[in-house]
Amino acid sequence: MEASLDNWTTIFLIAAAQGFFLVILLLVKEKQLLRAKLSLTAIILLFTLSLLYYVAYWTKYEQYFPGYISYTLGFTFVIGPLMLYYLRTLEVKQKMQFSAWHSIPIVLYSIHYFLRFFVNRSSNSFLSLSSFYTSEALSILIILQNIHLIVYTILCFYEVNKHNSSIQPAKHTWKRKVVFAFSGFTLSFFSYYVMVWTNTLKIEYDYMVSFAMSFFIYFIGYHAFTKPEILQTNGQSGKYEKSALTKSASKTLANKLIEHIKSQKSYLKNSLKLQDLAAELNLSSHHLSQIINEQLGQSYSDFLNTYRIEEAKRILSDPENANQKIISVAYDCGYNNKVSFHNTFKKYTGYSPTKYRELSLKNTKALAEQ
Repeated sequence: MEASLDNWTTIFLIAAAQGFFLVILLLVKEKQLLRAKLSLTAIILLFTLSLLYYVAYWTKYEQYFPGYISYTLGFTFVIGPLMLYYLRTLEVKQKMQFSAWHSIPIVLYSIHYFLRFFVNRSSNSFLSLSSFYTSEALSILIILQNIHLIVYTILCFYEVNKHNSSIQPAKHTWKRKVVFAFSGFTLSFFSYYVMVWTNTLKIEYDYMVSFAMSFFIYFIGYHAFTKPEILQTNGQSGKYEKSALTKSASKTLANKLIEHIKSQKSYLKNSLKLQDLAAELNLSSHHLSQIINEQLGQSYSDFLNTYRIEEAKRILSDPENANQKIISVAYDCGYNNKVSFHNTFKKYTGYSPTKYRELSLKNTKALAEQ
């Protein structure tokens, strides 16, 4: 059959081009490449290369390439561990090294693949997928891939929920979005082969895995252009490269800041601006912003909300405050109105203030009756 592109494969080819462009963008954007940046770049590159292979396979252009391009089928054994690694490196206080255990599946796959490739290379200049693997071997590979992806999707969700706290809510939201995008790929991959095995696959569903890959690439690409600060890790950026404040001094001042904010409870002032807090600490607003961003991994508003919401949780959990109005709690915690308090509280805790109070008082009552 003659090699040719159709509308869908053309779209996927464009998505792959977008993937390569995004990889280059992420690599050259920062002078100092961070681990999270590298792992995210690697994930996008693997998706892009896999997408290119699928396009070559469907359009019959695969026959013009070396047989070993089908090695990309095993990239699923790498994407899951890299995704987990990326999520962990986004944690400010967590130093994560890539465990060798995560490499075992791709190492075993590579050994098996290239042994078979070199054995069959002499008898066939072009090795199609069907000639490379028996149907039984291919089925086993696909089953292992699905199990591997599902396991790492669960691990990724666990990783996000494990750090579900008021610290860096914007970063936490970003992590959830990335995991949901990854789980969409896993679901598409699994659903595709379920339909293949049950003979329910329709021609219009044949591109669903590639569509999921394309979505992930465009999803990251969109955020890279519209919200580049989200892709920064550990609050680091080139913003403070020329600052006279050293890292050791910044760390010392961060501890001083935390002690001050806890003892003085400045966050309860609803009109507290960055300049006001900086004046209390005898710092410039630029240096205070640097300390909060680099050492605490937060924006100024997130920093204040961290303490304000904790204070609100304390008030709402106290049975003695059971009759206190929500608007009164909002004012006591430094908020100017009920709407902003409600939205922020739900963003940080997952509950409305009223629901949080209800659950907290119920738990307190249950413990008292034991």
